[in-house]
Amino acid sequence: MTGPPRSPRPGRWAVLAAGTAAQSACAAPLWGIPALAPALRDAYALSLPQTGLVLAAISLGMTVALLPWGMVADAIAGERAVTAAALGGAACALAAAAFAGGGSSGGFAVLFAACVAAGALGCGAIPGSGRAVTAWFDERERGLALAIRQTGVTAGSFASAAVLPLVLAAGGLRACFLTLAGFSLVCAVVSAVWLRDAGPAGEPTSGPPASPLRDGRVWRIAVCGMLLFPAQVSTAGFAVLFLHDAHGLSASSGGLVLAAIQLLGGALRIGLGYWSDRRRSRVGVLRVLSLVIAAGIGLLALLAGSATALAVAALVVGGALGQSWNGLLVTAVVEAAGRRGSGRALGMQQTMLAVAGAAAPVAVAGIVGATSWRGGFAFGAACPAVAHALFRRAA
Repeated sequence: MTGPPRSPRPGRWAVLAAGTAAQSACAAPLWGIPALAPALRDAYALSLPQTGLVLAAISLGMTVALLPWGMVADAIAGERAVTAAALGGAACALAAAAFAGGGSSGGFAVLFAACVAAGALGCGAIPGSGRAVTAWFDERERGLALAIRQTGVTAGSFASAAVLPLVLAAGGLRACFLTLAGFSLVCAVVSAVWLRDAGPAGEPTSGPPASPLRDGRVWRIAVCGMLLFPAQVSTAGFAVLFLHDAHGLSASSGGLVLAAIQLLGGALRIGLGYWSDRRRSRVGVLRVLSLVIAAGIGLLALLAGSATALAVAALVVGGALGQSWNGLLVTAVVEAAGRRGSGRALGMQQTMLAVAGAAAPVAVAGIVGATSWRGGFAFGAACPAVAHALFRRAA
């Protein structure tokens, strides 16, 4: 952070609201599809590794497209157009997924391809909306603002986890995918109407180099983020399946637990963002938080096979901690990169998270299949413990 903070810019809260809605639309399929995991497994006759691939499909699409979207956002400084176009494209891909035939290898292939396309198209809203919010809020409010924007992940995840099981019971898998498509389309319209480009006024007169891809500190922070992601996937990503298989809970009950995880995780994100503004230290807070996350999910690993009430309580606590870090990480990355490179930095950082998001479900599924749910959660706890040590170099 260099130079004196700019005066607050009028209209920034409308930009934040639109950016939060865009983030919700990105998160809804990413975390809503896991709530459908038992139904998808039955409808498509999937093995556990195939189920992991479906859960990873959105992240796989994001992996190949996030950095190009970030480059586009930086090149044209067109946050509004990038975000609206991305969400509109995702709506089309999710509508295609609704009509994938079940019960055959061909149906699985169509579903997988449509979900990959939805991730690749929709992820443009991440650097687009993130770049806008970064520019419209200065460093005195940026941690809180980006934390609120990241609660769009919680809002989209909460809504999809709570609503999709009900939609599933009423209309089946097709209705679930059409619901996700409709939500993405609505958020595309909201972005087109209310998201405002920062323009030249958002550019700093001084700051870090404009190429974050050559900035070692940006890379170190992003690598630490990759190590935090398995904590999120091993808990929230597999929550419904774990509760269904290990404790006999229905998809609706598991969805409510997942919604509670998302709600508590969102509250933690906002509180940690505000705390980091007061401390003026994003990486320092992240370093402490990574150790707390490791401890929380380690406790879940110990209690995974205990009474259902204890396992659910440990899952909610560990899962909420596993959701709490993302807003801080985004703030740390964009401040290390500077405004001129924020789109590329977000694209690169989110690409690395997408790599982790694509690999982690498959890894967790493989570990659970080879050992037990306790082993899968132990893996989720070990990764943030390593991140705790590595954050020292990023400080």
